[in-house]
Amino acid sequence: MITAGRIYKSKAESVDFQKEAKEITEKVNKWAEKATNGLIKSVVPKPFSPSTTTVLANALYFKGKWTQPFDKFATKDFKFSLLDGNSVRVPFMTSRQMQFIDTFKDFKVLGLPYEKSMDNKAAFSMYVILPHDRDGLWPLIEKVGSDPTFFVRLRQELVDVGQFRIPKFKITFYFEASEILKGVGLKLPFSEIAELDEMVVPVARELQFQSGPPQIPPRVDFVADHPFMFMVRDNKSGMVLFMGHVINPLL
Repeated sequence: MITAGRIYKSKAESVDFQKEAKEITEKVNKWAEKATNGLIKSVVPKPFSPSTTTVLANALYFKGKWTQPFDKFATKDFKFSLLDGNSVRVPFMTSRQMQFIDTFKDFKVLGLPYEKSMDNKAAFSMYVILPHDRDGLWPLIEKVGSDPTFFVRLRQELVDVGQFRIPKFKITFYFEASEILKGVGLKLPFSEIAELDEMVVPVARELQFQSGPPQIPPRVDFVADHPFMFMVRDNKSGMVLFMGHVINPLL
């Protein structure tokens, strides 16, 4: 418990789930509400089971405004292809403004900056990582997870866009921690699943100079109409706040 507070800035305590499951649930929810200044009212929607042995609770609230907001009146429904070959129609946001887009061999990356914090200590962006292939999500996830240089290669240059659409989506996620804890030596009879709801490194580039009239770079298309990855990242520290993938924007 001392280590948890000193190193991880967290609190640990022993409780009796068999006798006080309801009270412990209320205590965790009150802690989350206080820690987020009332922005998250509850992280545990129903009382813990009396058979619960361990609970890890964390609350993180992020709400940012785009530096270039999308026009809600320009939002229109388009087809989104699913991994099983079917498709659904979902609302897509669009813009004619220049965007931070970089193109790689197997995927494209779109950076959507948020307005900076008042103290200018953080500069967050959402990144949408779109595979070229409609069924390329799983290879992309494996590539990002195995490439330690991936995040330092994200471009910070604006480009003109051609077709540009990204779907509106909401994320609910589940986290199963038992295998992770077992992997670091904590051998306990885990069975419960926690349900949580709410959610610059310089890069050298080769420059070529040539005489003649200036060449206008081609417009770049970015149409996220099939499964993709996303993340919210602090561009100054490199810390990733959220990361996930969208398979069906309607779910």
